[in-house]
Amino acid sequence: MNRTIYILLILVACCIQLSAQCYTDRHTTNLMDGWMSCTKTANPHAIFGESHWIRYDLGQQYDIYDIQIWNLSHPDHFKSGVRDIVISRSNNGNTWTILDTFTVPRAETTGFYEGVRSIDLKGQTMRYLLITALNNHSGGCAGFSEIRFYTEDATSEEMALDFAPCENGGLYTNISGGMGLGGQYSGAGVTDNGDDSFDFDADEVGPGIYTITYTYQDGGTRTESAQIEVLACGDDRCPDCIDCGSFDQADLDSPDIPDGKYHDELLSASGQVQSSRDVDFRGSQEISLEAGFEVVASSDFLAEIRECYDNDIVNGDLEQELSSWNFWHDPDSVTMTQGLETSDVYEGDYSLWVTITDPEDNENWRAQASNDDLVLEEGKTYRVSFVAKSLDAEGFALVMELDGSPWTNYFSTYVPYKDYWESYSYTFTVDQPVPFDVRFSMHLAEYGGTHLIDNVKVVELD
Repeated sequence: MNRTIYILLILVACCIQLSAQCYTDRHTTNLMDGWMSCTKTANPHAIFGESHWIRYDLGQQYDIYDIQIWNLSHPDHFKSGVRDIVISRSNNGNTWTILDTFTVPRAETTGFYEGVRSIDLKGQTMRYLLITALNNHSGGCAGFSEIRFYTEDATSEEMALDFAPCENGGLYTNISGGMGLGGQYSGAGVTDNGDDSFDFDADEVGPGIYTITYTYQDGGTRTESAQIEVLACGDDRCPDCIDCGSFDQADLDSPDIPDGKYHDELLSASGQVQSSRDVDFRGSQEISLEAGFEVVASSDFLAEIRECYDNDIVNGDLEQELSSWNFWHDPDSVTMTQGLETSDVYEGDYSLWVTITDPEDNENWRAQASNDDLVLEEGKTYRVSFVAKSLDAEGFALVMELDGSPWTNYFSTYVPYKDYWESYSYTFTVDQPVPFDVRFSMHLAEYGGTHLIDNVKVVELD
């Protein structure tokens, strides 16, 4: 739900506060204590078109300094918490000025979560404040639980960086540790912005614990420090690692290797990294720089061992249209049609849609959409993940089963839909022999309506 909030001068300890909590800096995991938008609508600032947004009417003009945000912390929705947001201001509600883009860290799913005071607007004057969500933490909606605006410049006595980004989370922009003493931030992955904020590149540094230092002058050189933990991709709170082999080998053997990050289990290259290029080799097992490989001066080249994964599903993102997907139904029991969705897609050009009419009261196996030829091994653990939605179907039965008699079931669960794209992830261990190929199968005969699915992955875990 996109909406406008009218704040009626609730002045508490030099701040304007939209409050939904019992403790000063804690927030409950109750989904009702917050804002969440699942459908994009026309933004008050027309440049953003249809988007997820929330607008605040402060009642009169205020100078706004720090902003503290409690992101969505409900266990089922924390991935829908806002990530990169654009803040705009206005004094008349019609003419908007963009201030900057800020990153809001993902929330911890606990009632002890105290939010982050990581946005500093430096006393910008406004009556209206508009927040536009550019993206989220891999969920289906966009929102946050609570927000607090500071109307005086309050500098913290201690540096605070209470967030744990994912290694493949990319760049976090305009992060503030609550310090405002004209100092400078430094540390691995840090770019100081010169305004008491910094950018942090979690993708660059990889998983681990990193110390961020703030150096300032106060009767001499003084420092404050805090730590940021970067979580490994594949962590339950993080997106999957990058898919292995997502490049053309000819690129690595060319006289001018293109900019980019190259992932595979085994990487080899005999090409050249030319001037002003930015190239990163990430091999999960080995990187081999062959005879003829060269890095020219004024280029940026990095080789590192970094995890990537093999997706056992072929064409799980539907970008090869319906290749590797199979459909079957019992025409005496149910009617099923299917095709490629091109407008309401999760990402890329296509998603899969399947419509079920005249559903059976039971025996949901009588209508199936499946992706076959999965090679699983007894004793190994796998994660199956995907995104899905429906406006009128309740859900579907997910079954990982042999692709033929005796149709051994290795994992099954009911998947309840939301009316927006949502991420689903399940882990299972194969505890029976696997005599031949397995398939990812959606059993649909009980659940009438149109089902949408995309980005299907089956990944072997260590």
